[in-house]
Amino acid sequence: MLTNIATVLNNAYSFGATFHDSTIFQTVIWRSGLALTLPDSFGGLSFLHTHFSPINYLPNALSYLMPIDRMTWFGLTYGIVYGLLLLVVFFILHRLFDARTIPAFACTILFYCSGQMTVGQFEPHQECASALFMVGFFVAWALDRWRWAVAMLLLNATVREDCGALLAFPLCLLAVHAWWRERRSGVTPATIRMFALALVSALLSVMVIIVKRQYFSRFDVMSLVYYAPWPNSFAHLSGPVITGRLKSVVVTAQYIWMPGLLLCAAAAWLRDIRLTFAFVAYLPYWIFNFFSIFDMNAILTSYKSFPFVVMLVWPAILAVRASAHRRHTFGLLQVAVLLAASFGWHDGAERFAAPTGIGQLKQRWLLQPETEHADIYRMLEPRLDTDDLGLLRASAGVLALYPYSFRRFDASQVRDGVQDGAPYLQSLVWFAGDRDQPLTDQYLEKGRFPYRYRVIGTKLLIASRKPPEQLPAFAGLIEVVQRP
Repeated sequence: MLTNIATVLNNAYSFGATFHDSTIFQTVIWRSGLALTLPDSFGGLSFLHTHFSPINYLPNALSYLMPIDRMTWFGLTYGIVYGLLLLVVFFILHRLFDARTIPAFACTILFYCSGQMTVGQFEPHQECASALFMVGFFVAWALDRWRWAVAMLLLNATVREDCGALLAFPLCLLAVHAWWRERRSGVTPATIRMFALALVSALLSVMVIIVKRQYFSRFDVMSLVYYAPWPNSFAHLSGPVITGRLKSVVVTAQYIWMPGLLLCAAAAWLRDIRLTFAFVAYLPYWIFNFFSIFDMNAILTSYKSFPFVVMLVWPAILAVRASAHRRHTFGLLQVAVLLAASFGWHDGAERFAAPTGIGQLKQRWLLQPETEHADIYRMLEPRLDTDDLGLLRASAGVLALYPYSFRRFDASQVRDGVQDGAPYLQSLVWFAGDRDQPLTDQYLEKGRFPYRYRVIGTKLLIASRKPPEQLPAFAGLIEVVQRP
């Protein structure tokens, strides 16, 4: 939990967050009302138009009682989710290793340093809650805790439209496998329950999709992020694009396909096809993303590999119902799967916690100097609400920090193609070194702002046509670093 809080705060105050992801997921759970309304800088619509995600109502309701700021609540909320996921993983690993704490703890650390965790944690998304609920469901299923399993299934369906279907995929494979083995002796009630739960989970996704299309259709995620309307659905693809994506998968997605292939090999060796289910069940999901519009979808970067989190503890889940001898074999396989997910070849060398690397994780998990000045960042927010800076634009890192202080992003963010308007701006605010820095440099060159200021103790900089005496709201917070 603490490492996730540190990651969120460092991302906001030291590294420079992205506007879209950080803004959405910090504001939707922070006093966003019954409609889960996003700030005006992001369009002011209900988040339900993006994803139908009732799960966000819980942290949103609790945020009204919290005596902390929005960014800390963002880190704390997702820290709790990741913390609970680690507890569930430790529980099933502890059972796998016959209640021995040291191997269970060591494997939990490997799990936390897997690519699925380290890549997805950088800017937390609600989908990590689905990973928690899906792992929780299959642990409950293995232990015959059907009420817990139903609870996890229902919670999972509230995360995103397709999460119910995603849970149903491996569950359906397990049900079909059980039916095939029992077809002559008689199908057991447990197998019938599996079919029923898989059907319910899938139907929940269908129901949620219908509700979203009927009542929350202002933002079409499918056509904007995945596939344009027919006949242009595949117009973005070409031979070089596909081969480039395949190379990227081989190089950067080793933490997904290496454990998956290992499970397939083990299934053939042990003659237990169930070992493949948590990998094979999500290959259609991967293929769907691979051919979609954006390259980042193809390699399942950021949060997008969340369904494959179940795969990381699949041997431990199946071992619950295995014999003592087979459980020992599954224990060795479990260690191998976690090693395959946490070690990889990246940038010409073998790395732990690949592709992120342990060095970057240490930067994320240890509070950086600017993060220790978070109070100064927070003091700036009401000052940005004044008109002192006049007509301005800001970089993504600034908008992510102050999403309620700017106009809609297309009129307030530094954007490619409108740099020629820089001479008409009165001010420019940016986060030094964030992902908009190249664009910011172009605005600075074209805008020729005579004054430049630094917000003391932060990585925020202001270029302006106004002298210090015309910026009374910022007195005491900024220092002049350039004069005409």
